Amino acid sequence: MPDLRAADYYWIASRIFENETGGKLEYLTHWNEGEDFPSMGIGHFIWFPEGVDAPFDESFPRMLEYVKGEADECAPVPDWLAGDEVPDAPWPDKTTFDSAGDSDRIAALREWLAATAPEQSRYIVASFASRWNALELEDKERLTEILQRLLGTPRGLFALAGCNRNEPPRPLEMPDLRAADYYWIASRIFENETG
Repeated sequence: MPDLRAADYYWIASRIFENETGGKLEYLTHWNEGEDFPSMGIGHFIWFPEGVDAPFDESFPRMLEYVKGEADECAPVPDWLAGDEVPDAPWPDKTTFDSAGDSDRIAALREWLAATAPEQSRYIVASFASRWNALELEDKERLTEILQRLLGTPRGLFALAGCNRNEPPRPLEMPDLRAADYYWIASRIFENETG
């Protein structure tokens, strides 16, 4: 991964925010119809309520811990999330979540998520790099060269960060997805950047 400047992370955050929320702050905290969990932040990081286990990795607690270490005192985490352990999502279902939409708790969380968008983009980029480095592919050297070329372009950087903002399904459910997913993303984006 190339060294990115603070301005790069702000740019990535703004593009993901616009792409994922349509530029609307209320979508920084969202619960999709038919899902058993809310999604938080620019990357729609999944946060499970107590007792929920879905075929996705819960990414909000890891993002929260990462951003706590990156954000400065200008963006203090809401008091109810400031402890050492990230609690389960406090809403047991979508109905409860929706009814709390204008509560102080949700407002504080949205404000913090908006203020830490660049740090969330750092987490997204770091997560992508970690997953890429862990991949075992026959042609990884060639794909890494393509990846480096992509990362040298603004569109390629955004596309890779945006396409990979959340964890893929757990390997036990779809063991071949990771390699195929990254290969496809790299090759398609490369075609778009050079074609």
